[in-house]
Amino acid sequence: MNKDTLNLRDGAIFEIEVAPNVYWIPVNVLGHTRYTDEEIKSILKLSPSEKRQEINNLYEAVQLFQASKFKGVIDNVRVLEEDTTVLWVFHKNGFDSVRTNEGCCAADSNWLSYMLNGRYDEIGCFGFCQSDGNGHITNYIKNGEWYYFIDMMMQRYDSIKSTAVENGNLDDYKNNSMSAYLHKAKSFSDYIKYYRVNNENSPIIFYRTKNSECVCIGNEYSWEENKKIKGYNLVQKSDKFLFYADSVEILFSENDSTYELKSTKAVKPHWAQIKSFDFDTL
Repeated sequence: MNKDTLNLRDGAIFEIEVAPNVYWIPVNVLGHTRYTDEEIKSILKLSPSEKRQEINNLYEAVQLFQASKFKGVIDNVRVLEEDTTVLWVFHKNGFDSVRTNEGCCAADSNWLSYMLNGRYDEIGCFGFCQSDGNGHITNYIKNGEWYYFIDMMMQRYDSIKSTAVENGNLDDYKNNSMSAYLHKAKSFSDYIKYYRVNNENSPIIFYRTKNSECVCIGNEYSWEENKKIKGYNLVQKSDKFLFYADSVEILFSENDSTYELKSTKAVKPHWAQIKSFDFDTL
């Protein structure tokens, strides 16, 4: 009975050091699946909380994520905190990511954090920001003395490349994005060093969420007079990345001017208003 996915191999056994204290490993290191393809599909129509009860480890979570055919969309909601002119970009939470079955990289990550919360010593979001203003959010898992890193956007049904298979072949590994695979590292700093070396547009900030899910990230704006329209335009004031105080731990920053922790908060979006996905269509 087949328990493999498009890219995961339940029977894979390897551990390959790709950098000091950083290893490429198969997902089954964090637990083997109990489900075949058909068995995992039987979970699809359950509610988010019922789905979570049926998933015990990372392998099973990825199986369900792929079977769900989670759709990648830009679904962030921007909320302006007018008294500070901070524009907060809110990410969909894990429960609603499972329910709606779509979202951006943050929703991917919150999906996994929701599904596996309590299954390991620690699970959360591992994010980074680039100098051009862009960023990305993935997941980390702490189990025992090791940290594990996985990018759920790369595990989506529509993202998987047939070559990114857990076969232990280092040549194949080098021909694909490192983000397509599970890694374990002795520390965040070990993995960050490896990540920075292997990405052309090297991030200037790395952070982890203190809670299991990521909530938002912001930028500072200001109002500038526009005489043509006899009004004002909202213009970005600085490239500094803003985070809620106590929501993240900054793991690496090129300098202190790249980020700031803010104590004020904007009003969160009401995600429950979004229609649930109809899993009968799969």
